[in-house]
Amino acid sequence: MSGARITIGIPCYNDHRFVADAVRSVQEDEPVEIVVVDDGSDDPRAIEALSRLPELGARLVRREVNAGLGAARNTLLAEARTPYLFNLDSDDLGIPGRFAAMADRLDADPAAVVCYGGYEEFGAHSSIRDAPSWLDPFRLAWISEYPPSAMWRVEPIRAVGGWPEAPQSQAIYEDWRLWATLSRERMPTVYLGRGVPSYRRRLHGESQLSLVRRRHRAAWLDIHRHHPELLRNLRRNRRLTDLPLTRQLVFPIFYGPRPRFGFEPKVRFWLERHGVRTASS
Repeated sequence: MSGARITIGIPCYNDHRFVADAVRSVQEDEPVEIVVVDDGSDDPRAIEALSRLPELGARLVRREVNAGLGAARNTLLAEARTPYLFNLDSDDLGIPGRFAAMADRLDADPAAVVCYGGYEEFGAHSSIRDAPSWLDPFRLAWISEYPPSAMWRVEPIRAVGGWPEAPQSQAIYEDWRLWATLSRERMPTVYLGRGVPSYRRRLHGESQLSLVRRRHRAAWLDIHRHHPELLRNLRRNRRLTDLPLTRQLVFPIFYGPRPRFGFEPKVRFWLERHGVRTASS
């Protein structure tokens, strides 16, 4: 799109319920290119919903075979014809004017490769989930508290290879790997500020939570195979982190390589109610 500086990239796999809402939620006072990647959908309802998206101003790119979220996002990265790309999941929503504000922040800081903030959860409940204000390698050794969606400067992210790719049934933590790469390469970032969400994130269903529980240990170990520096430099990074001591102690317990269990969200909720934060919020 001539004159656009932002691409909103929306990967979609068999989502017939929410993808049109995601496209409609992009409301900016400047030209914005919207690209939807159909990652090999085989649900006729999704195929029909996707076929109508050009009527809403989106460009539709179809992949013949489902290859997972990382591959779909890398397709968006390749398709982007603008300096900036915001990856918005098909069940999430934009915030009017927020994408242009994030692009402004990147314009003002040409060295920064990404602008990010927290996100507003909606669905079963509503809350603002903040992200850390800087790229903290101690946090990244245990879990990514950084948002799944952000405004990326396209060329540097292409240069580091984008997102890791895995089949849909196995893929979790794609974003964690990319944030860890940015940390390793010491690539500058821009933080929107506490309490300023960059987008609205729909709460995932139990099926996604079950996948995370099943895949957590293998995915955690895989991240550390690709980023051994996170554990190798853990002592030094502990001195750099701004996490309070209580959170430094609970991070390895809740987010280490052991298997996940269904009762853990309730335990974390109880701890946070009693003043022990286990994640950014």
